[in-house]
Amino acid sequence: MGLTLTDFLARATADFLARAEAIPSAAFGNHTPCDVSVGEVMDHVVAGNIFAARLLAGASAAEATADLDTPPADRLAALHTTCAAQLAAFADADRGSVFHHPSRDIDYATFARFRLGELVIHGWDLTVGAGQGNGLDPLLAENLWTLVEPHLEEMQAMGTYGTSSDRRDRRGRRTMQRATEERDQRDRETGQLADGAERGQQDRVTGRLADGAERGQHDQETGELADEAERGSQRAGLGGELLEDRLLAAYGRACE
Repeated sequence: MGLTLTDFLARATADFLARAEAIPSAAFGNHTPCDVSVGEVMDHVVAGNIFAARLLAGASAAEATADLDTPPADRLAALHTTCAAQLAAFADADRGSVFHHPSRDIDYATFARFRLGELVIHGWDLTVGAGQGNGLDPLLAENLWTLVEPHLEEMQAMGTYGTSSDRRDRRGRRTMQRATEERDQRDRETGQLADGAERGQQDRVTGRLADGAERGQHDQETGELADEAERGSQRAGLGGELLEDRLLAAYGRACE
């Protein structure tokens, strides 16, 4: 399903904010796949939103990037305020204008593509860093890949996308290992591992594992597995890779 740029920006913004709101402040210091902390990713997006609103209003590159280094006192409040400002700026901007991005002068569609990548991929960074999963909104992933795939060589030349599979794999393994260690530490502190072992024993005693097998058989009979296969096929990228994996790899991320 193809989204208009307006709808795409709105959905990507809502997705990013939902991910940010779900993260407890205790996780703001966690590492993320972009090698900075969860809180620093939030600060970066706040600064990027301010930059975007200025640029779309006609500012020069120097004007748009001025005084963006001070972290906000309230990260979530700043994210909401600046995300709304960015959406309004894109809505009000002249789509025929040229914008003075620090890399070079760019058009509206190119700048929208830049900012959409920031929202979608950094939203994923937040979720992974906080130990809350590693999935992307399938519709956002599909639409972002449609936008960026024709421009990969150009973006790699600008240093926007990851270009090394070795670097990507090392970063992905390192990030997921750190996220797992942090999550395990939290589990040990709260006793969740012990609770999980107890629940596993209860499952075996009460026959829930057998129930799970029965449900699996029922899924096969009702065609739910076939539905999942169809959805997977729709998301498949070139060479059999999932579209989501291809998109993350393009941005120098690895989903392992």
